[in-house]
Amino acid sequence: MHLVPSLPNELLHSIVEYTAYAYTYTYCELDSHSHSLHKYASPELLALSVANWQLRRLCLPFLFAKLVIWFGKGVQQLKDETLVVENITESEDLALSQIIPQFEKLSDVDMQLHGQAWDGINSLRAILAHPNVTSVLVNELPDESMCNVDLSKVVFNSTTLSILSPEFDNYLNCGMRIKILCLSKDESLGSEFGSKILSGLKEIWIFDYKTPDSLSWLPVLSSTHPTLNELWLLEKAYNDDIVTLPFFPSMDKSQRQDLVKSLVIRRVGLRRAIGPLPLEWHVTTLSFIANAVGVSLIKTLNLVASSFPKLEMLALNLNGHAGMYDIGDLVSAFARFSSLGVIEFNNVFRRLKLGSELDMLMLPVLDQTDAPEAYAKSVLLSFASCLAKQVRTLDSIHIDDCKPYTHRNFTPPWRIAGWLHDSILCVNHRQHLLPAYNAVGRMEIAGGIASSHPRTAAQAREYMRSQGTLLLHTQTFRCAVFEAAK
Repeated sequence: MHLVPSLPNELLHSIVEYTAYAYTYTYCELDSHSHSLHKYASPELLALSVANWQLRRLCLPFLFAKLVIWFGKGVQQLKDETLVVENITESEDLALSQIIPQFEKLSDVDMQLHGQAWDGINSLRAILAHPNVTSVLVNELPDESMCNVDLSKVVFNSTTLSILSPEFDNYLNCGMRIKILCLSKDESLGSEFGSKILSGLKEIWIFDYKTPDSLSWLPVLSSTHPTLNELWLLEKAYNDDIVTLPFFPSMDKSQRQDLVKSLVIRRVGLRRAIGPLPLEWHVTTLSFIANAVGVSLIKTLNLVASSFPKLEMLALNLNGHAGMYDIGDLVSAFARFSSLGVIEFNNVFRRLKLGSELDMLMLPVLDQTDAPEAYAKSVLLSFASCLAKQVRTLDSIHIDDCKPYTHRNFTPPWRIAGWLHDSILCVNHRQHLLPAYNAVGRMEIAGGIASSHPRTAAQAREYMRSQGTLLLHTQTFRCAVFEAAK
């Protein structure tokens, strides 16, 4: 590195630009349907940025292509990380307004204030004036003085009908976009709402959904909002009538009874169809709790697979379920899904039984002194490996399993949680997967308990790839053991 100062800045700039970004397919938070190539800082760029002051100055614009602003400690940290900018004032807002122009590659900014008072007029003006910035995410309205400014870059993250007042129209008239509209049980969109165009509306979240009539407005709203692509029925947003909704397939009485008796639906995600039927909606995400009573999990999965052929993400909570199933039978049930990309399991280990000689061949030889969590982890990895081979579209699995302490069982409690990601799926489409069941090494193990679960398959893939290659970790309550990549 001692030779670096002798190189001209032009050559160093080319080197930094070449190593700056890792190009991968990712999910852009500001646009949930943007599955395009995005730039993220590479490890090489981070290493170069701390080599010396000369390289620090050259790397700085590339390091901050996407920026999340937290007023308070976040601004102070940003000031500390941008020491190459001289004569920065102490005011947070003014400091940001001076720092922002230095980020030549800046494209997306998150200014959500998380309940803090708005104190970013100068910084917001600096961001809007930045030639490369395309999206500024906010969750509080700017000062009224901004009403006469072009707000086409500003995206209001979420709002409810109650906030859509005449004053709000002033911001809409200046070009401000709205990403998410939230509806509660006491609100519905009538015909009068069709005349109000919410520019940029991408998602509608419905809480406390009651009857199928609550969605009678959807076709009209879909036709007037071409960017609206997602509809979410969130927890406590439904009752038994949900199976009669127009986007649910027609079911006979016995099928509806089986579905209602067997599971509690927690979350339903729908996406607008692409193609000649833009007003058609498909269920792409489903989260449910399997009841202790009702039909078997195998039959429930078969019914879900036949009912929702476009399903991409499935979350199952089996904590209260009483049945046990052969691994091979469960894998065969999941193989019926034609579009499934992500599966989330909660407490699946106790539902698995090794019912055949083939199942036993999946497990490595374990010493009798091995901890119970080691056996559980081995079974779960083998189960995931079987799923990866049989479900052709599957590329990510999340597992959260535990054995709690009970007074009847004195074996130590344990917890296993993390992501499993098939990294070679996008390269060779599994043609090189070994037929043997012990090929779990082909399923890269991703780790860390996610602070918040992705809502869509695209978000799950982005979370996986943004974390790189991680490890499923085992945590006991006697001591925490994290198997982390060096």
